[in-house]
Amino acid sequence: MFDCLRAEVMDDDNSAFKSCTSDCIGVGDDDEMSIVAPSSHVYLTVLLDTFKPCASDCIGIGGEEDKFHLLEPNTIIANFPSDFIFGASSSAYQVEGAAFEDGRTPSIYDTFSHSGRITGGGEVACDEYHRYKEDVQLMVNTGLDAYRFSISWSRLIPRIQPHVTLIHSDLPQVLEDEYEGFLSPRIIEDFTAYVDVCFREFGDRVQHWTTFYEANIFPLGGYDAGITPPARCSYPFGLVNCTIGNSTTEPYVVAHQILLAHASAARIYKEKYQALCVGD
Repeated sequence: MFDCLRAEVMDDDNSAFKSCTSDCIGVGDDDEMSIVAPSSHVYLTVLLDTFKPCASDCIGIGGEEDKFHLLEPNTIIANFPSDFIFGASSSAYQVEGAAFEDGRTPSIYDTFSHSGRITGGGEVACDEYHRYKEDVQLMVNTGLDAYRFSISWSRLIPRIQPHVTLIHSDLPQVLEDEYEGFLSPRIIEDFTAYVDVCFREFGDRVQHWTTFYEANIFPLGGYDAGITPPARCSYPFGLVNCTIGNSTTEPYVVAHQILLAHASAARIYKEKYQALCVGD
């Protein structure tokens, strides 16, 4: 999403971040710009910690000596209600890259992207896994209020508010292989266990949670038309030549499991975490 802009905005030495304190980037007490050895948990933790309040030198709202400056809202933006949230959005597989780093296992989107149906895959994408600080800086420079992103299940801001999506069409392939993923009621228990980890680990920094992104597109694209993962469909409804699936029944089964998984996730959040976390 930000890849085309980054190279022109950031110096090679990341000078815009040099005066940023450890609280801003979530590293050690004595570090100002330490780069932590990446891991799934560290990446998500540091990404969320990047949204903590930061020194003016880091976010570019200080005097003339600062490299970056926030843009004044133009007339159109100024006419929006004061509580209107301007933001950007992404999904983990489409922007993170690092598809095989730090223990991440394949998702159904990895399988789909390497099946010949589309060009390219998520090995590099926008490389946000390694360049998230530059992306956050670009959001701040742009004047965004929020950033909606998804957590990669298979990988397991406030200046800008994190809006976290818990799954964005990237179900772990191992669950698809074991019991056909969202076609089985077993997915409800596994999805609940996954979101439980997310709520527990990141609930102190995330106020806005979305369980499923485009809960209608996932069953329609993946189980009716067959044009998105896991690419299941049948004649005459499939838009491609699927080798497996039933477009007449499977979209409804999947939609049913999504609703039950969402209800289970909402229940566990309200019962275990709502009173403790920053979210509503």
